[in-house]
Amino acid sequence: MTRNLAIIFNIVWFQACWFACVLLGNKAALIILTIVLLAYLSAKKLRVEWPLLLSVVLLGLIVDTSLIGAGVLSTDDSLNLPPLWLTVLWLAFATTINHSLKPLLNNRPLFLLLAAVGGPLCYNIGVQLSDIEFGYQQSLSLAIIACVWLLAGFIILKLYERWKGYAFA
Repeated sequence: MTRNLAIIFNIVWFQACWFACVLLGNKAALIILTIVLLAYLSAKKLRVEWPLLLSVVLLGLIVDTSLIGAGVLSTDDSLNLPPLWLTVLWLAFATTINHSLKPLLNNRPLFLLLAAVGGPLCYNIGVQLSDIEFGYQQSLSLAIIACVWLLAGFIILKLYERWKGYAFA
């Protein structure tokens, strides 16, 4: 597969995962999780990305658990944990870092701007389409999420730098 075709596939893959998880919830998340695990376990070239993928999923768990714990987002879960589908979205997002997002990682200001704008936009659409709700007024919730995603974007850049020397293909 050519590099451009692989990038397009990665973008389409992520968007399909995003809509499937947001619209169909945990059942779709389990299917997506299985596909990602099979793809990354079977493709030797992709196996080296596991540390990055797991680091970003852990970051996502921390971000979403913090947003829920702080009351920025609310779910039906009495334990105040993000639903499985939201965590799987972080995994799907992580698969874009060394692929379709890779060109943006060399332009830190642009990547951070996109994180601060794109993160809240995705949450805003997700709230409208799923069972998650904003805990505060929409504008305040989105402003908080923008700040959190700016920080998360910086951490993602650091994670990428940490793991890129680990033999990314």
